[in-house]
Amino acid sequence: MKFSEQGLPWDMLNASGLNMKVKNERSTFISNNMTEGVIHDYSIRFGFCHQHFTSSSTDSKGKTTRSQVDAFKNTLLVMDSPVRWAGQTHVLTDVTERMIGSMFSDLANKFLSDNEPVIRFNENPEFEKYFKVHSDNENETRTILSQHMQVWIMGIFRKLGRIQLSFKEDKIYVEIPTYVPETIDDFDINWYIEAISKYQIISMGIAEDLISIVSHKQYETSALQKAYHEMIVAAPDKEDITDQLMGFTGKAGKGCLFFISIMIIFFGSMFTLIGLIMAITTQEWVMLFIAGPGIAALYVGIMLLRKSRKKSPVKTQ
Repeated sequence: MKFSEQGLPWDMLNASGLNMKVKNERSTFISNNMTEGVIHDYSIRFGFCHQHFTSSSTDSKGKTTRSQVDAFKNTLLVMDSPVRWAGQTHVLTDVTERMIGSMFSDLANKFLSDNEPVIRFNENPEFEKYFKVHSDNENETRTILSQHMQVWIMGIFRKLGRIQLSFKEDKIYVEIPTYVPETIDDFDINWYIEAISKYQIISMGIAEDLISIVSHKQYETSALQKAYHEMIVAAPDKEDITDQLMGFTGKAGKGCLFFISIMIIFFGSMFTLIGLIMAITTQEWVMLFIAGPGIAALYVGIMLLRKSRKKSPVKTQ
């Protein structure tokens, strides 16, 4: 393996389809700490990538507020695939499915996913709960996401709290969550060296797993696999994956989620009540359609309220 402080080119991140699509905004891209080499005759390359853009909004008083939005801020693994893909398959974490259920998730995806086809895996409720799969070739996608692959993805997801993948042409792209100090005061050279080593082992271990699964070959356990197993596979699961994704952790986060759910339930109730009253008083039953958004809001609010009141599981040794 060869290490370089230089990073991956922008084209690789853009080709992966794992970064947030930035429309009408000028984004900034930086990448560093790239490692490249060969595992079982397949080239791999990975490094930290950060793409961000500045979003601006103007209120009614004419005051403009600008904020930085991250389109991608993690390690990107780019590897040769044992199989050349005819279509494109993107496996993305799905918060809407977990929080508000499949019915409203379908509606949200229809409006938010640029009309990309979404493949559902109802035969595996756990996988379906945490991931949404976009593809232009359903048969190939179902071959890629075999039961073995789904179990592997869920296993890594539970250890790292997040993972996203893209299968395209002769490449496999993987987004691996990476912690980066926010300020220079948080930076420590010993931590930096240890972190690079950790992410190298994780990235190479994931690459070796994917080569084995996609090629349907079982390789001898290497020293790398042993280190990877001790670091990731044998590590305890994350306590609450949805909290990791949404950021609602701890008492403060739960309190914030509780407040949001109460507000949604309140306005949902108002819309529903107004729709019913107008339908009864005017005898125009078409007014019941006004109650529709209210009922939908009530459902979402109740789901969020249940989430805010749910206690984290107690782990036993």
